[in-house]
Amino acid sequence: MPGVIVDKTVEAFASALFLGSGFFFTLLLLDLPRWMTVAASVCLLVSAAGLALLVIVQRKGVLWALDRVAKIFPRVGRFAAGRERHIRDLDANLRVLHVLGPWTIAATALHFAARVLGVVEVFVIMNVLGAGLSAIQALFTSTGVTLINTAFFLVPGQFGIQESAHVVALQSLGFSAALGLSLGIIRRIRKLATVTVGLILYAAQKPARPKPGVSER
Repeated sequence: MPGVIVDKTVEAFASALFLGSGFFFTLLLLDLPRWMTVAASVCLLVSAAGLALLVIVQRKGVLWALDRVAKIFPRVGRFAAGRERHIRDLDANLRVLHVLGPWTIAATALHFAARVLGVVEVFVIMNVLGAGLSAIQALFTSTGVTLINTAFFLVPGQFGIQESAHVVALQSLGFSAALGLSLGIIRRIRKLATVTVGLILYAAQKPARPKPGVSER
C-alpha cells in the first residue's frame, strides 16, 4: 500500500507539471476561448492544492492527519485508535519511500515521459486520420483531456468523460465532433488492449514461493 500511495503521488506531481507546462505553451501559441482558460486555471490551482495536501499528510503521517480530523469527527479517532499499530507501520513505510530521492525523481521523469508520449499518440492518430493536427494542437488536446479527466476522477475509468473531453478539445480548435469522438475511441481501444496484455501477464505469472524460515499467513 505505501508503494501505491507514493507512486500515485508521484504520478499526480508529474501530471501537474505536464499540465502546467502544456497550459503555458498553449496559452502563448493558441487563441483559446476565455472560458477554457479560466477553467484550466481553476483546475490547475485545485490540483496543486490537492497535491500539496497529499504530500503534507504523507510527510507528517496518516496518524497525524487522523488525529486532527478526530477533533471534529470523534468517530475517526476511535477508528484510528483501533488500528494504530497498522497506521504507524504505514507511516514508517511512507517515510522510507519519501527519502529515496533519486528513485522518486526517476519515477517522476517516467510518468512525465508517459504524458509526453500521450501527446505523440494524439499527433500520430490525428495525422493518420488526415486531420493535419500540429504539434502544439496535439499538446493542447492532450492537456485538455488530462484536465477534464482529473476534474472527473471519481468516474471509474472516465468512461464517457474521456471521449467527451476529446470532442470538446478538438471542437475548440475548429475540428469536427466526429474526429474528436474517433480519437477518444481509438485511445480507449489502445488502453483496453494494454490492460488486456497486463492481465494476461499477471495471470501467467507463477506464484512466488515463500522464503525459507518465513511462515505463510
